[in-house]
Amino acid sequence: MPVSNNFIKSQTVSSNNIDLTGISGLNTSYRYFKEGFYKLNPDQPSIIVPATSSKVNREVYINYKEELNPNNTNRLSLYFGSKNQHPKTIEINGGYLDTSDGGIALIAECSESAIVEITIRQDSEIAYTIGNHNLGDEMPVELIIRPIIQTGTLYSMPPLAPTVIGEANLRKVIDSNNGLISGTKAWAIDSFQDGKIYNFQVNPNGILNAVIPLRILLVKVEDILKCLASFDASDNAELDQFAIASDLIGWVKSRSFYSEIDLGESQSFSLKPTRTRYLLAFDGGNPATPGYTDTIISDYSRNTIDPYEGGTFTFLGF
Repeated sequence: MPVSNNFIKSQTVSSNNIDLTGISGLNTSYRYFKEGFYKLNPDQPSIIVPATSSKVNREVYINYKEELNPNNTNRLSLYFGSKNQHPKTIEINGGYLDTSDGGIALIAECSESAIVEITIRQDSEIAYTIGNHNLGDEMPVELIIRPIIQTGTLYSMPPLAPTVIGEANLRKVIDSNNGLISGTKAWAIDSFQDGKIYNFQVNPNGILNAVIPLRILLVKVEDILKCLASFDASDNAELDQFAIASDLIGWVKSRSFYSEIDLGESQSFSLKPTRTRYLLAFDGGNPATPGYTDTIISDYSRNTIDPYEGGTFTFLGF
């Protein structure tokens, strides 16, 4: 993977050289000082301290603080030149100090997005920029969860209404099992903080067969579209409830990412959203069909205490 040289993106916290001459307690061979913050992209090696055109006497200090990386527990790798040449690893809340650097480029890499603090002391004026990131850029983003597939009184037919048989088939996929439960089957996460892990709560509300684990599904939007498009071929034929559940809905679920939780042990789950278009849905044990799972209809309550954190999904039925 090529090394990114694009390390001048924004002005650092300290853009000017600070003359350290005459300051008590400091090694006066390092006359100038500069600091900044570098934000690393996942699995992308980046030059965080550039090489100098001629030999210098400088001190390099890298600080990998937990307060700058609250959701990252992965190690940070540092190396000069090739990553196979004596890489150094730093744990969270760890650091790296080189008191005799002569001007070699320092490269960093992490499997997740990470922010490091960089401090440079040098015997000559520091003509290069340190860092690519202002901490003020990290403005919190409100978490927005939007209902996509709704049921009961919230259900609405597409703009071009199908035939009577086609509508009946469509309702078997989209609406509640009896058409009486108003809620949401699939959700979209429209707004979130990149790289942030959100913790959500679930309220089973007494409707689930607790013997069967709850599944949290990430459903591909394209698979839902393919499922709905199949009704073009079924518009003139009645599809029974079993065929709808096993052949169409089952086809979509089998291609989804999922995680299971035992509601007897936990009623919460964690999720780190990405820009890939997935819908969030739930699958659980329906007491009316022992041994089988069904798509759960739910309601979402945002976190009123902290709108930047996850809220609660309350289950309503199937």
